[in-house]
Amino acid sequence: MSEVVPQAVRSVFGHNLRLLLEERGSISAVAAQLGIHRTQLNRYMNSESFPRPDVLDNICKHFDVDARIYVEPLAELRNAKMAACPRLLQNFLSVNPNLVHEEDFPSGFYKFSRRSFVDATKFLTGLTFVKRVQGLTYVRGYEPNVFMNAMGHRTDAEVREWLALVQKTEFGLIFIGASPTFATSMNYLTFEHSRNGKFWIGYAATQARENVVRARATRMVYEHIGTDFRTAMEARRSTGLIELDRLDKEHKRFLKTDQEFK
Repeated sequence: MSEVVPQAVRSVFGHNLRLLLEERGSISAVAAQLGIHRTQLNRYMNSESFPRPDVLDNICKHFDVDARIYVEPLAELRNAKMAACPRLLQNFLSVNPNLVHEEDFPSGFYKFSRRSFVDATKFLTGLTFVKRVQGLTYVRGYEPNVFMNAMGHRTDAEVREWLALVQKTEFGLIFIGASPTFATSMNYLTFEHSRNGKFWIGYAATQARENVVRARATRMVYEHIGTDFRTAMEARRSTGLIELDRLDKEHKRFLKTDQEFK
């Protein structure tokens, strides 16, 4: 085995960091969360510099990886982690690049809308980001601040973040996801033809006891808005816990807000 020289270490680390940052979507946001200037983060990513031990530790904690990130390819680290799963779970989450085709559910940003589980007179809208990692398709997003405030929860990013795994079924897509704050949830979506964009419609279900006041499932719509970060940030301005009259026209049509969900 050849000796690992400093340039080789920077190269492996830089490549791994680039992959991790691509999954997050915004380099500036990650730099701010880590307390690192974006220019310095770019230097790490371009293999021009290597972080101090304390900075490396913060990066590893932020992305939930260990220090081997600077000597082993990210794919190998994740494969090793997957190998530790029970065999039954490995079969269920088999790393198959054709599991969810790009044409079935394109990568990039999505805007979603659904009726609120907390206040049925209002609607929750937000942004999500779809990314493929090692053949698996994930949906990642953040609960809106206004929603977290309404529930009496903190609003920092770590608490608001949620992640879901996408699985393809015979008739559509299923997301199984969770967050540090809320219970596991399930979404079901199917593609819907529209002249005004790419939409997936279905429903969201939350894990909760039966309640005569609150629903546990409601219609949901996902709209693919592409991969451009500026477009996503523009769409973000209209997200949150909103009234019916603020819903996007197509979202309102697909949600059938005047009809009971069954």
